[in-house]
Amino acid sequence: MKINVITQFIAGILTVTLGILSILLYRHILFGALVITAGIFNILTGCIEWEGEKRKKRSQKKD
Repeated sequence: MKINVITQFIAGILTVTLGILSILLYRHILFGALVITAGIFNILTGCIEWEGEKRKKRSQKKD
């Protein structure tokens, strides 16, 4: 599962970068904002999954 989390972080960072480039180069502000929002949600989803994995490992150690 760790690979999925890392991949999600990378995808989120690339998506945010694409949104910034869209705003700066092509002046598509609405599209860029939408893409940046999607990238941020992707990064947050990766953070939530990572925390879930850490909690799962902690609960397995206690048992």
